[in-house]
Amino acid sequence: MRNPWLTVVMPTFDGGRYLRHALDSVAAQQDRDIEVIVIDDGSRDDTAEIARTYRNTLSITVHVLPHSGNWVRNTNLGMRLARGAYLSILHQDDAWRPNRLKVLKRLIAEHPDAAMFAHPCWYMDARGRKIGYWRCPFPRGGAVLPPRLVFERLIVQCLYGVAAPLFSAKLAAQAGLMDESLWFSADWDFWLKLSHLGPTVYCPTPLAMFRLHPASQTIVRGWKTDEVYRQQLLVQSRHVSLIGDSAAAVEIRRVARLSTEVNAALLRFLDGEPIGAGSLAKRLLALGPPGWLRYLRDSRIVERCLSRIQAGAVVWRAAAPPQRVAQVGLQIPARRAPSGLTTIHPAVASGLSNHSASRLRGVAAATARNTAEAS
Repeated sequence: MRNPWLTVVMPTFDGGRYLRHALDSVAAQQDRDIEVIVIDDGSRDDTAEIARTYRNTLSITVHVLPHSGNWVRNTNLGMRLARGAYLSILHQDDAWRPNRLKVLKRLIAEHPDAAMFAHPCWYMDARGRKIGYWRCPFPRGGAVLPPRLVFERLIVQCLYGVAAPLFSAKLAAQAGLMDESLWFSADWDFWLKLSHLGPTVYCPTPLAMFRLHPASQTIVRGWKTDEVYRQQLLVQSRHVSLIGDSAAAVEIRRVARLSTEVNAALLRFLDGEPIGAGSLAKRLLALGPPGWLRYLRDSRIVERCLSRIQAGAVVWRAAAPPQRVAQVGLQIPARRAPSGLTTIHPAVASGLSNHSASRLRGVAAATARNTAEAS
C-alpha cells in the first residue's frame, strides 16, 4: 500500500463487546487509502483477535503491549507510528457514520491549509441507539473558523467527541501530541493546542457516534472526582492566559472557571458530597445574562446531562465501588415514559440509603418528564 492519506489510531483495552461496530464503521467508508493502527493495552478478552480478523478488509496493524492503563500513551504511540498525512482517533466503543471520509476528504481538498476538520456527534447508548446530540457551538451552516473563535469556545468545555476531529499529522507533532499524565483531560488539552495552529473547518453534519455506557473509562475512572477537577483546572490554566485582558476575555475566563466548577459539583453530587452551592451561585450571578448565555452555549450542560442520564451512565458513586460500575445504571425510557417506569437499577438501589435512592429517583423522574415534554 502506498502512503495512506489518513491513519486511524485506535487505543483498545478489553473492547471485544464494541470493537466490531467500530471497525465495521471504518470498513464501510470503502476507502482503501487509509490505515488503521490498533494499540492494545494487554486486553484480557478477544480484542486483539477481533482486530486481526479485519486484515482482509482494512489495512490494519495490531500492536499488543503490556498493560499500563494509559490510553493516552498508547494513542501517542499510534500517532508516532502513523504514515498518514492526517490523523483521526477512534475509540473502541465509538463509531463513524456512513460517508464520513467522503465528506471530510472533500473539505480537505477545499481547505488544504486547515489544522483541523470537525463535526458534531450523536450520543448512543450501549446498544447503539441514538440518545442525544453532541453539538458544537459553531455556526449551524458550517464554516472555516479562525483559531481565536475556536479557542474561546473550546476553553469553556471540550467541544468534541474524540472521534470527531480529523487533523494534520504534521501539526499534531508540532503541538507535542497528548500529555500522558492527563488520563481524563488529555484530548481537551490537545484540541486546545491544535486550535492555535491554523483554522478549523466545521461541518455541521454529525459524522460519528459517541457511546455512553457504564463501563466506559470516563465513568469508571471518573470516580476520582478530585483528580478530574485538578486536571481540568490544569488544562485551563495552561491556556487561559492566551485569551488576553479585554472585557470579553475576562468574561470568557469567568465562564470557563464556572464550567469547571459546575462539572466538579456534579461529580460531588453523585458522590453524596457537598457541592458548594453558595460559591456556584456567586460565580453565576457575577456573570450576568450575557455570561449565562455564553455558558449555556459553550458548556452544552443541558444535553450533556440529559444524554448521560438517558444512557444509564449516571451512577450513584458513593453507593457502589468502581468494580461494580459495569453492573449499574438508570433505566429511563426515551419517550413519554410514565413516571412509574422510571426506575433505579437494582444493583444501585441495593447499596443506597432510602434518602439517596429517593434523591436519585427524583433526578431520573425529572429527566423523563423533560424528555416527554420535549417530544
